[in-house]
Amino acid sequence: MIRHTIAAVMAGHPPIAQLLASAHAAHQAGRLAEAVRGYRRALKAAPEHPDALHLLGIALLQSGDAKEALAPLRRAARVRPQDAAIRLNLGNALAQAGRGDEAVVGYRQACELEPDLADAWFNLGTLLSRSGRHADACDAFDRAVAIHPQNAGYRNDRALSLKALGRSDPAETDLRAAARLAPDMAEAWENLADLLREQ
Repeated sequence: MIRHTIAAVMAGHPPIAQLLASAHAAHQAGRLAEAVRGYRRALKAAPEHPDALHLLGIALLQSGDAKEALAPLRRAARVRPQDAAIRLNLGNALAQAGRGDEAVVGYRQACELEPDLADAWFNLGTLLSRSGRHADACDAFDRAVAIHPQNAGYRNDRALSLKALGRSDPAETDLRAAARLAPDMAEAWENLADLLREQ
């Protein structure tokens, strides 16, 4: 999940603030190409502006260009190294660009900077589970669920790692909770049916 925040979009000199505000409005409206152009204009005026770099990276990532998103997100992380959201989105770009090991590092950095950032724990768990590291994935999912116990998606994905570890009972508990929390979530019902059929 992309964390789309703008911590200080109006900070700095008024021209930068205006350029960023205009680009961000286009971004919020889903006009990604226009937003990218706007963020690039802002960066011509202030090449190291962390919000412009971060938001440009997010817009490129949402446009499906993960590899191009890496450069501005890396620069944003250098300019603002303590920003967990930047690390999270850098992890997302790395994951989508097929650079899983680096993405794990990015997610872990985000988690260290902001331990209550549930999306970072969840994305870390998802990436670890895809690489077959289900025990580590469960640890990450545990943290995400502890932060947001009512999130059906978190419980569904933790259940899949639990199932892969042969822990059917807690997996069933998670899947029943996910189905209860989100009755329209077909994936949770399908996973529960599969688990019960295998049992």
